[in-house]
Amino acid sequence: MSHPRAHAPLFQIQPFTTSGHNASNASPTIDLTTNEETLGPSPRVLDAYQNFSTCLHHYPDVTAQDLRKAIARQYGIPFENLICGNGSEEFLYALPRAFCAFGDEVIFSKGSFPVYKIATQCVSAIPVETAPQDFRIDIEAILKAITPRTKLIFIDNPGNPYSTYLRQDEIEKLIENTPPSIVIALDGAYSEYVTARDFTSGLEFVKTHPNVIILRTFSKFYGLAGLRVGWAYGSVHLIEPLLRLKAPFNVGTLAQRFAIIALQDQEHAIKVRTTNHQRRTHLKNELETLGFDVPESQCNFLSPGLVSQEKIKDLVEFLFHEGISVRSLAGQGFPNRFRFSLSVEENMRTLIDAISNGLVHKKKALSHCI
Repeated sequence: MSHPRAHAPLFQIQPFTTSGHNASNASPTIDLTTNEETLGPSPRVLDAYQNFSTCLHHYPDVTAQDLRKAIARQYGIPFENLICGNGSEEFLYALPRAFCAFGDEVIFSKGSFPVYKIATQCVSAIPVETAPQDFRIDIEAILKAITPRTKLIFIDNPGNPYSTYLRQDEIEKLIENTPPSIVIALDGAYSEYVTARDFTSGLEFVKTHPNVIILRTFSKFYGLAGLRVGWAYGSVHLIEPLLRLKAPFNVGTLAQRFAIIALQDQEHAIKVRTTNHQRRTHLKNELETLGFDVPESQCNFLSPGLVSQEKIKDLVEFLFHEGISVRSLAGQGFPNRFRFSLSVEENMRTLIDAISNGLVHKKKALSHCI
């Protein structure tokens, strides 16, 4: 029987998933795969949610004007150069659609957020993945990969799953040595968590470099993952095409209102950043004591590794059977590492105990084989 047939290249795309295990498996007790904010949203957001009583039959503001003004005030940037979206992923898909055609090239570091590759393939452009160095994005490799067909560069800073960051001088080097015709998208999904003093989110480069666009989200640091709110800041040459591509009512009324409230509660924001910094420092030390290589994280997750990829594979499976789901990074090109989200103290204690038991379990299994 005849039926509609999608474009053949579509079937080369691997769908995005959030878990390293099959959906058919039993759900774990502790899921540490999605980098959600442990403290959740601002209490002011929760209060507003409980008391919210508006007419939901009205469409949201198509331009998200009040939210854009709130973002502009918070970050000291022109509100006219802002666009809000259904999560920052909306812009990850829109940028290749706006600036790439068949056969054009999009550069990003190997293992970075999978949507970079998916969005590139959706417009039949060519993904160009550069090798990281010391589990960090390698700016030299990015620059060497540029060709006359390059139209877009995605940089996640801090990186996922790297958890590491690029210094301000490294971002400057990338921008100054990239042809101005190439769009540089600085994806700062985790930038609010950063405590390093030599970090830049890149906001200051937008005024002087019309090819730089900043992507941000309320999903991580502000704890609004379920509402899907993101924003982008760039020159008119980058924002105007995105305005033409976006859906008319892409950010819901509740999402807009609660994002504004979240921005206003900077006392809660400071608490989130401080708590996260203390937690990741403590856990990094504990994991290193157990023999793991743990990159210096600037995010709300850690990506520990061992020399043996087999040990990591067995450990991830052991943790899953213990009711703890972490994300294997084998599918992103790092078979000797896994990633887990920072969570409440009880969950982290359970995780560390389980990891310690898993390593002992592996040693016993190996001794029986000798």
